[in-house]
Amino acid sequence: MTESSHTATDRGQSAVIGFALLFGILLLTLVTVQTFAVPTWNQGIEFQHNQRAQEDIQRLGDAVSEVATSGRAGTRTVTLGTRYPTRPFLLNPPDPTGTLRTSDPGEIRIENATAVGETGHYWNGTVRTFSTRHLVYDPGYNEYRSAPATVLESAVVLNTFEQGSSALSGTTLVSGRDVSLTALAGRYSRGSSEAATLTLDPLSAPAETVSVESATPITLSLPTTGSESTWQDLLADERQAAGGYVTSVSVVAGEPHDRLVVTLAANTTYDLRLGQVGVGSNTTDPGPRYITRTGLQETTILDGTDTLLTAEVRDRFDNPESGVQVATEVVDGPGRAELVRGRTDEDGQAVIRYVADGSGTATVAVTYGDAPGAAQTVNYTVRVVSPAGGGGGDGTGGGTVTDPCAPAEWSAANPTRRLTEADEGCTWRNVAGGGLELSNPVLESTSADGSDDANEYLRLVFDATSGGETVRFLIPGDRDGLERQGNGDWNNREVRILRRGPADDSFSEVFDGRLKESVLDRWYRGEEPLDLLVSQSYDGSTSGLSTVRNFVRDNDVDVTFTEVHGEVTLRGG
Repeated sequence: MTESSHTATDRGQSAVIGFALLFGILLLTLVTVQTFAVPTWNQGIEFQHNQRAQEDIQRLGDAVSEVATSGRAGTRTVTLGTRYPTRPFLLNPPDPTGTLRTSDPGEIRIENATAVGETGHYWNGTVRTFSTRHLVYDPGYNEYRSAPATVLESAVVLNTFEQGSSALSGTTLVSGRDVSLTALAGRYSRGSSEAATLTLDPLSAPAETVSVESATPITLSLPTTGSESTWQDLLADERQAAGGYVTSVSVVAGEPHDRLVVTLAANTTYDLRLGQVGVGSNTTDPGPRYITRTGLQETTILDGTDTLLTAEVRDRFDNPESGVQVATEVVDGPGRAELVRGRTDEDGQAVIRYVADGSGTATVAVTYGDAPGAAQTVNYTVRVVSPAGGGGGDGTGGGTVTDPCAPAEWSAANPTRRLTEADEGCTWRNVAGGGLELSNPVLESTSADGSDDANEYLRLVFDATSGGETVRFLIPGDRDGLERQGNGDWNNREVRILRRGPADDSFSEVFDGRLKESVLDRWYRGEEPLDLLVSQSYDGSTSGLSTVRNFVRDNDVDVTFTEVHGEVTLRGG
């Protein structure tokens, strides 16, 4: 009996010991998994989230550029944090969060830039400054502690680490002779493990183009979190050694931001495009900053007639300001000036009519604001000539003209030529002064027999030649013609310009742009001329237009009319 009882007790003790050992092994396994595996798993989840967050910031940067280009508001979502999966019997730390915030403001500086043409009284080499902020994503991970901060700057998206930075995108700052910058305004800060949706407001957009140049190098300076080596890599293809126009790139330490300094080659024309986009609170319209002309400063008309002058009010980013009241007066010489549209429209433009009442030279001033200074004033010169000597119907005021291609010579006193189909094959010689404007259009019916008058079109092709170099204007680029539909909409608005050099066998394209419908409407109604050489006449990018403008400005050109359908007046000079 005693031996049998002892054996049962031993067996019970063995089971308890076995269970205790098994429980201990299980507990040790759980502790090991909790201590080593869970952090590793969570670090992988955090790393994957960080990759998605970086992609969100890149898409946010694309949206900022789109809003600045189009002038239409946009929204983008950034996933600030993530969640760990539920793991039975295991513990997770709190779900990781992230913070998206605007930085302290910094300053964009552009030095030594002088505008080519109509905005030269504002872009006159004076230092121009613009406030901007960065959008910064700071992750708050539990395990992935070396995760970078991701920063959306004015011209790039960067990852920043303690030891340096790396670019997530290319830069829009300099591309050939195009310079683009978008300032960020407003205050925003949100920390969460959820997604944040940002609304992007076009405070100064769509971004227009101003052509600038300087006899001394133009300098661009802007706040950055990027290192000098990062910016050297970003702008490597734009350096002079690579065929570009960037002569130096440096990053200077500063507070609250380091500063990127980029120097551009002198004696070169650049197309400058600026914009401002708002995020969060405290976003306001930048307001009007200066007034400029949309056409040429000087014009010549006959006594007893009138002409329309168009002024444009812009903000500090060179973009139009609507709803601004202007005033006008003749400050010297004969005639009177009156407002046709005294408050600027959506394109920032006001229209003034000058009425001649005697020969002489008149100065017409257009201003805005209570105390207009040089930036808030633009002057036009109108030469009024007597129609003495009789009119030949060709605009020369010099009697009857029998040569169908006369006048053969351009002159400052008579810088316009009325074009009809009869002018095809004619050449207008020695056109000087750098301008090419179209006015007083008469469009043809699109129906060959004239039975359908609902739609109308104009077609004009001409060559400007000097020293063996020719640029060809195709208006429009589509052979079907620049068409105005019966409902007022425009088709075939493309303008293409081709170039052929002295040693070239054929033409190559240097410009392809689309005329703005609002500009065409005003041209069609006779409110203002259509200037073929200014970026304000076109939608979107005007890359290459400055090359054509410089050619016409720097040379006396012979203009040969190849194709004319409809009637229009061409002004040179």
